[in-house]
Amino acid sequence: MGTGPSMRSLKTAAVAATVTVLAAACGSGASAPGKSGSSAPASTAAGGGAAPIKIALITPLTGPSAFLGKGDLQGLTLAVDAVNAHGGIDGHPVQLIVKDYGTSSNQAITDLYAVNGQGVLAIMGPVDSAVAEAFAPVANRLQIPVLLPSDDAKVVTPAQPYIFEDVPLPKYWALPLVQWMKYKGIKRFAVAYDTTNPFGVDGVPAMIQDAKAAGIQVVAQYPFQVSTTDFTPMLANLKQTNAQAFSVWGAGPAEVILTKQFAAAGLNKQMQLLMGGTQCLSQYVQPAGPAANGVVLDCNDADLGTQLPNTTPFTQMVLAFAKAYQQKYGGQPPQFAVDAYAGGQLLFAAMKAAHPLTRANVAAALNHLSLLTVDGSYHYTPTQHGSVSDVNNIAVVRIENGQFVPTNFEKQRFAELPR
Repeated sequence: MGTGPSMRSLKTAAVAATVTVLAAACGSGASAPGKSGSSAPASTAAGGGAAPIKIALITPLTGPSAFLGKGDLQGLTLAVDAVNAHGGIDGHPVQLIVKDYGTSSNQAITDLYAVNGQGVLAIMGPVDSAVAEAFAPVANRLQIPVLLPSDDAKVVTPAQPYIFEDVPLPKYWALPLVQWMKYKGIKRFAVAYDTTNPFGVDGVPAMIQDAKAAGIQVVAQYPFQVSTTDFTPMLANLKQTNAQAFSVWGAGPAEVILTKQFAAAGLNKQMQLLMGGTQCLSQYVQPAGPAANGVVLDCNDADLGTQLPNTTPFTQMVLAFAKAYQQKYGGQPPQFAVDAYAGGQLLFAAMKAAHPLTRANVAAALNHLSLLTVDGSYHYTPTQHGSVSDVNNIAVVRIENGQFVPTNFEKQRFAELPR
């Protein structure tokens, strides 16, 4: 598996304690606040039942990023189902309000003001990095806790009091692929990246740096646009290199096109195609069809579902999530559903720790929250609002007959899962 510290052992000690919430337990009778410092009545006017706690999902369900938003909606819906099945938050059911921003920053901010007026306690979204960059400062001014299922370091650097991320930053997706290449004895690779997406813009330099440390050379770099439909000139040039692997960084239909053209050019017989976590979903695998067979990519452990060993608190949590996803939606959970479910776990843990239950207290609880989720182990501090701080949740998988299966490299790492 190569030299250097184990990818999973970095946090094994931390995640051995499954859940640690560093705040007081939620008080009784709290419900959804209207503004940051106030809380709603403890019961509804009619019937005396517990008033619902409102949260919002602001995500793209139409437009170019709809495939991301679909996963967000699935994952957060499952998280809401789970918390309500266990009594909600201090006996109050969680109500999910969904807004579709259609991949438009202006619409996302319009939706933000709308749900603020509806008295939501917290928000998940947006998932697009560019939209998140415009959205976050406004939400922070409104003092609404926001959990972003995006991976843009600029949004949480420096930390804003009400803004948090739960998706591993690009540098954490880079390392597992480099370790897999070292395991396979690969010495030379090429990269291509979408110049409009922070995932590639930030991830490629990290991958090159990790590769250099591992004794692996990058022999070619190919920037491309998200709207690219013809990769044949790039692939013709790639064919003349001595690369043993080709790593592609981006999110969207361009990667499907590239995968098909890569196979049509016969390059899948010459080198290994690598994809990142943004392609760990059926919206990549299904349209790519047979061309995707054999592609290696890094996903989340939860994307492997029942292929994980049932040996640790972490894998038992993941297996329960995968079973719930299969029952409600069918198939393997996509990466973005995993991220959103983990985001729900984080938000609900903070709500249970907030007393009284106000936006300000939820944000304060997030600032001191350590939690093991289906997406890995999180440790937020007042100055660290970025996602997981290691790669213990990332699995290197292969696509076989349209399914994600663990590589032999990954199977060896199963022994290092938290116990």
